[in-house]
Amino acid sequence: MTKSETELRRLLRPVYFDLPDLRLLLAVAECGSLSEAAARLPLALSAASARLRGLESRLGVQLLQRKAHGMALTEAGLLWVQHARRTLQAASEAQEAATRQRTPARQHLRVQANTTASHSQLPAQLGAFLQRHPELDLTLEEGSSRDVWRAVAAGQTDLGVIDGDYHPEGLLILPYRQYRLVVVTAAGHPLAQKLSCRFSEALQQPLVGLPEERALQGFIEKMARHVAVQPVYRARAPGFYALVQLVVAQLGIGFLPVDVALAYRESHPIAVVELEDGWATRQLQLCLPEQLLSDSLLMQLARWLTD
Repeated sequence: MTKSETELRRLLRPVYFDLPDLRLLLAVAECGSLSEAAARLPLALSAASARLRGLESRLGVQLLQRKAHGMALTEAGLLWVQHARRTLQAASEAQEAATRQRTPARQHLRVQANTTASHSQLPAQLGAFLQRHPELDLTLEEGSSRDVWRAVAAGQTDLGVIDGDYHPEGLLILPYRQYRLVVVTAAGHPLAQKLSCRFSEALQQPLVGLPEERALQGFIEKMARHVAVQPVYRARAPGFYALVQLVVAQLGIGFLPVDVALAYRESHPIAVVELEDGWATRQLQLCLPEQLLSDSLLMQLARWLTD
């Protein structure tokens, strides 16, 4: 007989206890009382007493000494408590392993996007992807394009959506989607009567802008320099919603992605005016770590967003 066969025969020998026996023995050892141990499990006192007697009978040793005010472990009982702890720990680990094999391991992806992307189709696309991948959790955060690509480069986020004007080195860049910039005005503003206008014409009006570090704001400033017009800002807003509120208050006009502008027009008295300039069509792009497995969930998400 080989060594492995001998070991198998040893493992297949019948045992004289089960896991409830061991749990009861541990409970009695910790409580020092059969009644308290039975209540903890919970188990009827008579059933607990019968189970202990049966265990001692099958093992052929006395595990506990019955005393007037409780129970104490014998020398054999002390030894068996150690065995019980190890056995129950091994059983618990085996159960956890089986659960992990039965349930797919959960994964978590971190996505950061600039303001334009996070207020457009991106959340809906991410939601649809999560529906197809129940094992995946996802966090979406908003930031400036510069902060987003830096977070990807530093490993602080998994995927970024940034403005097309950025070309960070050391990252995988994929085209995401295009959008158009439009003018938003209060409903009674003179420009509101127009279907479209030139950028240079819009710059003759007081403006409501975004923070200077925003990619969209930087682009507006850049194009204003191209037409040699100095914009006049009556107010600046921290984000799209506040910008629309200030436009409604007739403090000035603003520039927004068309999807965002049309969404706000449903609930706010604003007009949306097309920009006639060709550059008003803008590009968003994805940025990811360069070294990616083709079948990774992150790459699957990138393909989902770009298809």
